[in-house]
Amino acid sequence: MNRILAFKDLGFSLEQIAKLLDENLPAAEIRGMLRIKQAELQRLVEEEQARLLRVEAKLKQIEQEDTMANYEIVLKKESSIKVASIREILPDFSSIGRLYDELLEYFKQHGVEEGSYCAAIWHDPEYKEFNVDGEAVISIEGELPSTERLKVYELPGVEKMACVVHHGSYNTIEKAYAALPAWIEANGYKIIGSNREVYIIGGNEQDNESYVTEVQFPITKA
Repeated sequence: MNRILAFKDLGFSLEQIAKLLDENLPAAEIRGMLRIKQAELQRLVEEEQARLLRVEAKLKQIEQEDTMANYEIVLKKESSIKVASIREILPDFSSIGRLYDELLEYFKQHGVEEGSYCAAIWHDPEYKEFNVDGEAVISIEGELPSTERLKVYELPGVEKMACVVHHGSYNTIEKAYAALPAWIEANGYKIIGSNREVYIIGGNEQDNESYVTEVQFPITKA
C-alpha cells in the first residue's frame, strides 16, 4: 500500500502504478518511466513559472494604469502558408496598399484565387517612420509563377508568436505596438524576427474604425 501511495504521489496513473508494482519489471524500465515522469514534471514547472510571470506582469500593468488593459496579449503557434509577396522600401507604412493592388492584379491576370490570409511583414529591426522595409503577402490557392519582383514561396511557420488584436483604424494601431514590446519584456521574452500585421478585416482606408488587425512578433525566452 505504501508503494502505491508513493507512486501516486509522484504523479503516476493507476495503470502505470500497476506496471511498476510488477516484481518482474526490469530496473532499466523503471528508471525509464521515472525519467519520463521527471521530464513531464519539469515541463509543467516551466509552464507554471511562465504563467506566474504573466500574472505578475498583468498585476504590474493594472497597478500602473489603475485599470484593465485595452489589449490582451496571447501566445500562439503560426503554421507555414503558401503566399505571393512583393517586398519594397516604402516611403511610409500606408504606401504598402499599392503593393496589394499589384498582387491582386497579377492574380487576376493568371486566373488565381486569393486566399484568406493577408498580411504585411515589416523587416526593419528598429522602428522607422520613413523608408520602411515592407512586404505585402497574400495566401494563394493554386499555382502562380514568380517574377523578379513578385515572389511565390512558403511563408515559414513560427513556433511562438506574441499577438494582440487591434480594433480600429490604422491611425491608432501604434497603441497595439506600444503594448506588445512592454509585455514581451515583462514576461521574459525577446523578439527574434520581423513582425507581422495580419489584416482580419482591412482595406485601403487609413481611418476606418471597423478594421480588425492582429499584430504579431516572433519571440523566444530571453
